[in-house]
Amino acid sequence: MRPEEIIKSLGYELPEIPSPLGAYVPVVEVKGLIFVSGLLPIRDGRIMYQGRIGAEVSIPEAKECAVQVVLNCLSLLRSCSLDLSRLRCVRMNGYLCTTGEFKDHPQILNPASELLLRVFQERGRHTRVAIGVFSLPMSSPIEMDFIWSLED
Repeated sequence: MRPEEIIKSLGYELPEIPSPLGAYVPVVEVKGLIFVSGLLPIRDGRIMYQGRIGAEVSIPEAKECAVQVVLNCLSLLRSCSLDLSRLRCVRMNGYLCTTGEFKDHPQILNPASELLLRVFQERGRHTRVAIGVFSLPMSSPIEMDFIWSLED
């Protein structure tokens, strides 16, 4: 099955792509590598949840945000006329706005990683970083960026 069909079979839809929030481009391709700028968990034109993970945002809500960011990324890549079936996820970076005592950063990103594995199988296996931060744009609890490669 094609990635879009797998996404649909899992009960998800690729959303409308959000507009960039600043003076940058959302995607740049260099020698077969595709760099995706930081994406927020925007659904229906707004941030899904606002605040810090471990305070205003629960762990389940933060996990839902991480999945939404992956869907936003895939929608963005498709909008750039990229064939999702030719992509391999190389790197996912997650920036998590948390309370100072929060220590479970990796578990927030696990559903996003698992979604990539389900959609892309072996080409969804990636390196990853989970970083706790003090604040993010629009009071978002999470921001993620990606590096993909084009495969034959």
